[in-house]
Amino acid sequence: MLEIVFEDESYIAINKPNGLLVHRSSIASDVSIFAVQELRNQINQHVYPAHRLDRKTSGVLLFAKNKAALSEIRKIFESKNIDKEYIAIVRGYTEDDGTIDYDLKNEKGISKEAVTQYETIERSEIAVPLGKFVTSRYSLIKLTPQTGRMHQLRMHMAHILHPIIGDRSHGCNKQNRHFKSTWNSETMFLHARKLHFVHPLTKQSITIQANFPNEFLRISGILKFSSSFIYPKTPRPMIKCIAIDDDPIFLRLLENYFEEFDNCELIETFKNPIDGVMAVVKAKPHVLLIDLEMPYLDGFETLSTLENKPKIIVISAHLNRPNLPSNLGVDKYISKSALKDPKVLESALVELMS
Repeated sequence: MLEIVFEDESYIAINKPNGLLVHRSSIASDVSIFAVQELRNQINQHVYPAHRLDRKTSGVLLFAKNKAALSEIRKIFESKNIDKEYIAIVRGYTEDDGTIDYDLKNEKGISKEAVTQYETIERSEIAVPLGKFVTSRYSLIKLTPQTGRMHQLRMHMAHILHPIIGDRSHGCNKQNRHFKSTWNSETMFLHARKLHFVHPLTKQSITIQANFPNEFLRISGILKFSSSFIYPKTPRPMIKCIAIDDDPIFLRLLENYFEEFDNCELIETFKNPIDGVMAVVKAKPHVLLIDLEMPYLDGFETLSTLENKPKIIVISAHLNRPNLPSNLGVDKYISKSALKDPKVLESALVELMS
């Protein structure tokens, strides 16, 4: 089943896998599976490709659901009012950025203007010999085509002597054989990561993005690429906290601290322990902050009966053990003097919940 990455009443986009043709082609007469037919059968509706992707290229492929919508989206492609972003793995170390302005011939042999901008995301050198070299160098790059010629990105990168790995038509045969024999990989590492345009019918700004194929991720790991382009950071879940302290000045200090923390939220503060414990029972926070120096610590025995007992951080000037139920347990002690640095508290919270 094809992965659908965008859909509305007029358009639908898939994350096209490597090796899948968009539609029937005379150059691949032996192929019987195509993206157009597969998507049509999947959603029980005719679809019309708005643009093309090479068979070996993965990523965002946009379709119209009717001919009127197709006409409108093709106007956007033809007027170049669409941003296309590709990610590729290429041979060698590319420059930080550059523009490749090099005409390409079309199917009729006529030269056409072709312009590609590129930006280096990351470079890698691994201790794997190839030919006369004792190491191998590769670059992870972002490609932004300004024109839409057939095989433009592949031919442009070959033109500047940084061919895309796995490109058998325009690439480096030595590298391609090396990847097959060393890592059992025949994939072409060119991925259509993103499309951005103004919807021709709703006038909304649309950004469609496709995740990388597993083989792209596998080889990126082997080549020691670590960029967030490849491995987006997963946001940590919010750590919810309640604080109990009879000192309003200190509670206000905690509130100020939490306003600066990225993944920690101070739900409520209480001066009365009984009110605070009742709030813990209802809100089920991840962490409870308790001031050891309060004159009375009533109600805390209730916490020991909770199925999802919060982590407990005790704050004190002297770090003496508090008069809490023995079966409650304290997960962390922090001195008030240490809390002059808010990072101490934030680090403690993250450590407890990791």
